[in-house]
Amino acid sequence: MRHSRAASVTFMKTNKFCSAWSALPFGVLLGFFINSVESLALDATPTSTVRVIHSFLPPAPGEDARIPYAPLLFVPADNLLYGVGSAGPAGSFKGALFRISPSGDFYDLIYAFSGTEVRSPGVGLLLASDGALYGTAASGGAARGAFGGVYRLNRDTSGFEQLHVFSSSPDGAGPSGALVEGPGGFLYGVTDKGGSSGGAGTVFKLSKSGTDYETIRSFSAAGGGPARPAESLTVGGDGMLYGVSAEGGVNQAGTVYRMTADGSAPQVLRSFSTAAPDADGQTPSGALVQVGDWILGVASRGGSRNGGIVYRLQLSGDNYQVLHRFAGAPAEGSTPYGQLTLGLDGKLYGTTLNGGSGGVGTIYRIGAAGEGFETVWHFQRGDKGPQLPQSGLALGSEGEFYGTSTGGGDTGFGTVFRFHPPIRCAAAQTQTDWVFEWTANGLTYHLQQTDRIDPPISWDNIDAEIEKDGTVRRLRTTIPTSTRFFRLFADE
Repeated sequence: MRHSRAASVTFMKTNKFCSAWSALPFGVLLGFFINSVESLALDATPTSTVRVIHSFLPPAPGEDARIPYAPLLFVPADNLLYGVGSAGPAGSFKGALFRISPSGDFYDLIYAFSGTEVRSPGVGLLLASDGALYGTAASGGAARGAFGGVYRLNRDTSGFEQLHVFSSSPDGAGPSGALVEGPGGFLYGVTDKGGSSGGAGTVFKLSKSGTDYETIRSFSAAGGGPARPAESLTVGGDGMLYGVSAEGGVNQAGTVYRMTADGSAPQVLRSFSTAAPDADGQTPSGALVQVGDWILGVASRGGSRNGGIVYRLQLSGDNYQVLHRFAGAPAEGSTPYGQLTLGLDGKLYGTTLNGGSGGVGTIYRIGAAGEGFETVWHFQRGDKGPQLPQSGLALGSEGEFYGTSTGGGDTGFGTVFRFHPPIRCAAAQTQTDWVFEWTANGLTYHLQQTDRIDPPISWDNIDAEIEKDGTVRRLRTTIPTSTRFFRLFADE
């Protein structure tokens, strides 16, 4: 299913294009004349598209995963996306793992949790340096209780193995974030319960074989420290482990914290507030992302209308800043849960669970310093598109994004979707050529021209090879000897 917006870039309506037109041969006409040889750039926000590439099946017959809360993992070597469903085949609520091609033409249910195994996987997968997939499940593992565990699966779908089953005390219970690979090749993770200090969760590490398990930090709700770590850890460029907790801090409204890789030198970098809704955010959710000397994240509550915020602070914990307060429906989303993802255009992209013009979530982007916030997609009720995304986006190889939604699709049990972000098209004139540039967004553009824009318009393709220069895509054509109108056009 494809959703696209009618585009109107200065002079006509069509789908997904950046346009400019030239007058003989020393100017640019873009609704007006520029009387010297200059460059121009124009936003082409109508190039945004969302397409469902998989709709999950209902419980009957239901040989599928369902209701994905977790973000996808894109593995370029396989050109596949790997994901986690909180529910599994038929009536099972034990969970399942799946993989899908970027086009959606290939889909495979690769593992269904069953029996006394760990179950209820609600977080994403890790591709470790040995090429295998690692994950956590929040419950199950009856050999030692029902406190969840850590598992491993080869990408050829063989070799499923439970590496560790939690026992609540002293090693934690209910792993609440995806694993990360840290110093020494160890796997690091968090639990939001259990431990040896009052049951407020742990930070743990283990080897890829499952041996050398160690609880490196147990949290306590007392004393203003972190409590109930809520998301995956982030390994900072300084080698420290950074995370967020849903509770704890001086106000018991959540924290940003860090510690060394052996669990020592714990430090609360930020305690969130319980003040009025115009506070600096409450209930941090979504793993942190580092951009330069800053770490950025989202909080699902707080802000001007209690719709959540985007924030940043330096690795040291200094200079906490609220970059955006979500205004909610209809103009913006609310309740951001998933982590931010850095796009090829240098902007950070995220999703909101609620809000937007359809009330069922949005996709937004923002600069790393808070500049240029935009809602770039509004999910809608009743159109069988994605609804209620609860995780962040995965970046594809050509600048496109992939996400999951817990609702929507053909059956209402969630989707996998592809999103092509907006581009900014730049046109410049050299001595011999017109040059069109844009940042890759997963769509393949071609160059077209016409000698008139009075209806009926007939566009002719220009035979030009797309040049790839890092994240930039470029097309060029010889300067015409008569008036021509140009556009970049992509039809997904």
